[in-house]
Amino acid sequence: MSPLKIFTLLIFLANTAVSVSHGFEVSISNNLGVNTKLTVHCKNNAEDLGSHVLENDGEFKWDFSIGTGTPVNYYCDLASGSIGGQFNLFDENRDVARCGGQTCFWRVLGDGIYLFIKANNDYEKQFHW
Repeated sequence: MSPLKIFTLLIFLANTAVSVSHGFEVSISNNLGVNTKLTVHCKNNAEDLGSHVLENDGEFKWDFSIGTGTPVNYYCDLASGSIGGQFNLFDENRDVARCGGQTCFWRVLGDGIYLFIKANNDYEKQFHW
């Protein structure tokens, strides 16, 4: 192959790099009990998902791309009555492997916030109120 053809091929390959990003989802469920509402407000540096009020057993979820070169982080303010706080509910470097698949499932209970850990096939408390 001539040097010109090799150079042209290299330029073509450099301009058609394949992206390895893919979709991911986070789900937050209110498991605080009957008649107990949960207010959820999640955001990252580029996106504010707004405030959502979840009834008991209600769910808020969103999706986004990961593997884009800059790790994705979402912080959520969670509040119900006298309990509340801000929690890092998605950290790409921390959560992709432990959530497994393409979704992190969170449950909010009266004693803390639980994440479904795929390797253990069970929810584990990650944050205390």
